[in-house]
Amino acid sequence: SEGGGHGADRLALLPLLDAVLDIATVPVLAAGGIGSGRTLAAVLAAGAAGAWLGTCLAAAEESLLPESARLAMLAADSSSTTVTTAFDEALDLPWPPIYPARVLRNEFTDPWSRLEGDDVPDSDRLRAAIADDDPRLAPVDAGQGVGLVTHIEPAAAILDRLCGDAAELLASRHG
Repeated sequence: SEGGGHGADRLALLPLLDAVLDIATVPVLAAGGIGSGRTLAAVLAAGAAGAWLGTCLAAAEESLLPESARLAMLAADSSSTTVTTAFDEALDLPWPPIYPARVLRNEFTDPWSRLEGDDVPDSDRLRAAIADDDPRLAPVDAGQGVGLVTHIEPAAAILDRLCGDAAELLASRHG
């Protein structure tokens, strides 16, 4: 439930990982809120074979995410996300309500961020914001680890840092 984008908002990563590892007969990848060597080390120590990284790589130089969305991620902290079906409903997307999306909070998700008297933005304004890559209104998928995204850099540098930090932490615990 900590990951960005659509997913079931049922269990947090570690309780879900624990339950899956008890029954899995194949290697398991952990996903959701993993954006530092510390969080990568935690899921590896818990028994995951690896990690599926989303938000931290979405902000990488090579990402196809618009620059405006990457900059919105840089400005966000780990409490800047919300779980919502609002975009799916406004755009008439076929996602079942049991699969909400975790996105950055913005003027569309937070009525208190709108000026007094402003109505909920209509779907035409939302579509225009999406076309214009305007994260003030358009959805930006982001997990709870978005606060760990502090600068835009190559994906290789992100992976080197996360893997190096995780290896160091795991080695120090077992050394």
